[in-house]
Amino acid sequence: MRPAAWIYWQAVDGAQWGLLTNSMEGSTVAPSEPEMGEKYWVMANYSRFIRPGSVFINADDKHSLAALDAAGHTLTIVTTNWDDHDEEFSYDLSRFDTSQARITAYRTSPADELTPVSNLTLTDAHLDSVLPKKSVTTFVIAEIRTPAP
Repeated sequence: MRPAAWIYWQAVDGAQWGLLTNSMEGSTVAPSEPEMGEKYWVMANYSRFIRPGSVFINADDKHSLAALDAAGHTLTIVTTNWDDHDEEFSYDLSRFDTSQARITAYRTSPADELTPVSNLTLTDAHLDSVLPKKSVTTFVIAEIRTPAP
């Protein structure tokens, strides 16, 4: 699959389906202004960081989606830990020149809304991180280069 856009069919809903949530007319609760729901923040992990022109590459892990923006020299990895316990993940970036790489990360979980993650290190072209239970974490690795053929 080669998606060209992020499309979500239900933007606003009363309970938990929409990106935005509110109490709707006809419910037992008075109507309210829409608020950003959990799905809004989860979707933001993908849509804010995987940019047009990026190409999906093999992440070698069923929990992750990786996209390379070769023109911008940026690799974005979005990983979901849907387990009920924290999980350690390791990303092998040895296919790339990481000598100038800069890493930023953002997390969405029951306690976080696209919150910046600190203390990330890249050691010997490996990025290791412990991801909290029920979370989505986006790693943005800037200034990464593919080696010349």
